[in-house]
Amino acid sequence: MEQGKGKGVAALQHHDTARSCCAALAAALLCILALSWAGSAAAGEWRLAPEASRLGFTATVERLPLEGRFGQYEAGIRFDPRRPEGGRLLVTVALASVEAGSADVNGMLASPAWLDTTRHPTATYRAETIDRTGADSFTARGTLTLKGVTRPFAVPFTWKEEGGAARLTGEAMLRRHDFGVGDQGGSVGPEVRVVVDLTLTPGVP
Repeated sequence: MEQGKGKGVAALQHHDTARSCCAALAAALLCILALSWAGSAAAGEWRLAPEASRLGFTATVERLPLEGRFGQYEAGIRFDPRRPEGGRLLVTVALASVEAGSADVNGMLASPAWLDTTRHPTATYRAETIDRTGADSFTARGTLTLKGVTRPFAVPFTWKEEGGAARLTGEAMLRRHDFGVGDQGGSVGPEVRVVVDLTLTPGVP
């Protein structure tokens, strides 16, 4: 009788030990998952919210401003404002999505003399260096590929986070002749102001 009772106690103790081991293993797995999630969040991966973003430009025609925008583009951003030096930025623009107020102007901009969207359907900006210039201000330094030409291009921007989202706003001057865009003379000014206003949410694009 005592022997049977001893076996029963031993069985219960073995069961409790197994249950404790399982609980410890589950806790360890949860910790690993939590650390993995934290590591991913710390990497600062952001994806574009296109409905709340704008990629535009302002040119001058006979000294008057001409505003336009691109309706289709993608952005992949890795950025942590606490460690901007590890930031990366990649933006791809569908040039045929240009909208500048009229079908005639849109057609001119898409033509071979200007953006040549048939031979060069996309423009790409890639930045692998981001420097802090103020409390919420930074400068992305990289290359812009437009119409088959790749040149260094810097974009100063500000960064704000609120409510789980981020907003990147910036402006940069582009000399269109550097990329073979448009005529050398004519009524259109040589510089185009690029305006970026991106709303971003956490996550991999």
